[in-house]
Amino acid sequence: MSDQADPPAEHPAAREVRRLRKLLAGSSDIVDVVDSSGVLLHEHQSRGHILGYSPGEMLGHSLMEHVHPEDVASALQALQGARDLPGGETRAVMRYRHKQGHWVVIEVTARNLLDDPDVGGIVLYARDITIQTDLEQKLRLAQRMEVAGRMASGIAHDFNNLLAVIAMSVSASARGPEATRVALADIARVVERGTGLVKRLMAFVRDRPLRPRRFDLTKRVADLEGMLGALLSDCLEFTLEVPDVPCPIDADPTQIEQALLNLVLNARDAMPQGGRVTLRVVSDAGAGRVAIEVEDTGEGMDEETRRRAFEPFFTTKGPARGTGLGLATVRDTVQAAGGQVELFSTPSRGTRVRIELPLAES
Repeated sequence: MSDQADPPAEHPAAREVRRLRKLLAGSSDIVDVVDSSGVLLHEHQSRGHILGYSPGEMLGHSLMEHVHPEDVASALQALQGARDLPGGETRAVMRYRHKQGHWVVIEVTARNLLDDPDVGGIVLYARDITIQTDLEQKLRLAQRMEVAGRMASGIAHDFNNLLAVIAMSVSASARGPEATRVALADIARVVERGTGLVKRLMAFVRDRPLRPRRFDLTKRVADLEGMLGALLSDCLEFTLEVPDVPCPIDADPTQIEQALLNLVLNARDAMPQGGRVTLRVVSDAGAGRVAIEVEDTGEGMDEETRRRAFEPFFTTKGPARGTGLGLATVRDTVQAAGGQVELFSTPSRGTRVRIELPLAES
């Protein structure tokens, strides 16, 4: 019989804490605890793997010190939202400075456990989404390039018309001073229009982040009429229906415009023998929403095609005609603006895409 006493039994709670620490040690996500103002109280070792800071280096510092200046407002808004919602969660995406100086894009979920005696703070679950964000930006750029290529033939046709007007105006200017004045006015008008076309095309292909702002959707869509007319062939009938009231929304106007152009181009491609394209804006101020519909009388889709239409890289066109990025990017653009998109289609009876966006609060 041994004279040594058996070691005291480990308390189940202590064993559970040790087990949880080992599980968290392998996590690729950051788990931090901050106070109500964003000062770091507790940190997880994955912070060092993702952001480069040594253990304990950031304790007692406000995390806002390292948030990108352009993202501080949204980060503070997310923290305020969590602070005002005990037990609830808020989410935000922001750029955070790595210790080596570059920016890491992180997606943060903040959970308010200030009233929990075991935590006493706001828990931040953060994930590095830098690679995902870069891929999404490249996807948007690829889609813009696709749209720009499809626009090229229509814009080239429009430019030919502009050059013809210039040539005729120059010829007419030889008839006398009054004819010269009129000709110069015509030349100035068409040059201004050509400059506008070039600026729009450059805006589409330029790699730029989303820049939401408030604008009138009614006016923006109405301004597209001239460009859409240039993109559609003579065998297509185009109808634009906009309300006589402004429809303010908060979104990136260039991205919304690109989405609508892409839908109209899809409708054009579905009607190689001709047909009708309708673009309409319907305001529902009572529900606080505005709808945009692009409808065609083209080939339509079967149920399987309609179900997969928003998948990235899915296309029914040949390799030389499309990448399948169009509708996927339209959906991402609409969702980024807080809206939703639906597609209705029947074989041989056409397709209707309906976008719903929230009206901006006055």
